[in-house]
Amino acid sequence: MTYTNNVDSFYTDYAYFGSQADKNTQNYPLSIQANGDSGALLRFTSLGATSKSSVQDHWQLNGAKGSLSFSEVDENGKEQNRLFLRKGGNVGIGTTEVEARLHIVDTPSDASGKTLILGKTTDSHLRLGYHEDYSWIQSYGSRPLLINPLQNHVGINTLKPEHALDVTGDIRARGHIRATGDIGATGHIRAEGNMGATGDIRATGKIQGQNARPLQQQMVHRRILFGVAGQDAKEYTNELTTIVDVYGPFRNADNPYGYGVPPTQPNATRKYRLYVIYSDIMNQPEAKNQIATATHIQFSFLDETGGFVLRLPLTDGHKTTYRDAYSEFFAEERQGHASIGMRAAGLATGKPGSGKVAHIELQAWDFFE
Repeated sequence: MTYTNNVDSFYTDYAYFGSQADKNTQNYPLSIQANGDSGALLRFTSLGATSKSSVQDHWQLNGAKGSLSFSEVDENGKEQNRLFLRKGGNVGIGTTEVEARLHIVDTPSDASGKTLILGKTTDSHLRLGYHEDYSWIQSYGSRPLLINPLQNHVGINTLKPEHALDVTGDIRARGHIRATGDIGATGHIRAEGNMGATGDIRATGKIQGQNARPLQQQMVHRRILFGVAGQDAKEYTNELTTIVDVYGPFRNADNPYGYGVPPTQPNATRKYRLYVIYSDIMNQPEAKNQIATATHIQFSFLDETGGFVLRLPLTDGHKTTYRDAYSEFFAEERQGHASIGMRAAGLATGKPGSGKVAHIELQAWDFFE
């Protein structure tokens, strides 16, 4: 080996640096044996470095037990590993405890961190990282983050998603939930805004909403009480007129859930309302000034537990056309059968006013907490 100090170079067929040379070193142009337990192989300093001290800012190549690493050493001699190649092919950045094909350890940060960046930071790019309390993925450059833009399903807590988004567990949104298609969950769905879908909304748990128009109720049952096919409209007057007798409209002793009415769902309160198609016309010309002030529907229970009255809005008096309307919601858990009657309220007894009812439907709703 010839070393020429004037040009800072040397020429040789092969070179070996270390304490124990063997014949295998002749197979390589350059062979280096690690220095003691530190595993140091090479030291790299800047061309402008003039310090004669053994410690100055430099990079160091280390090799130990079949692994290779690059580390940075500061002027105080503190060494920090930057890149670690473990025997077997795993690569570590910022760690020597490599547990994956690529293992990165950085200072925990929020989504403004720079642990891993894909793309130019001046354009649309993606960042991944971790915080002490969570992990994160963040798109940058004022561009959206797309998941499966070329289709295929996305699953959360499931290994076999069967929908575009398939969630096993609860869904909660602090805004609106909208979907062009179905929304389904094996758990609860909660939204602090509106919830809408062009398809079905299904959940094996609760469906909840908190908004000025709460979406926390769900209709669970509809039952026609009067006005089935072939049944004629029935006239009522200003005196209570029985329209129909119904059997266990809500629940009864023989069947605690009533006739086809399902049980109240967990964490829900059962309420009811009526859907009615009716008219409150005056059928006598001399009664034009005797217009009803409202239409009342009265439930009278046959088990002598009393009853209650619901108020419906007025229709256009003196017209033969019908209108439909909903009653207010009411809670009713009584047993026994009931008689349903109607009357045109606000007319003096004996005045010739009347109306007609064509359809009465009972709806059962569950209101969730």
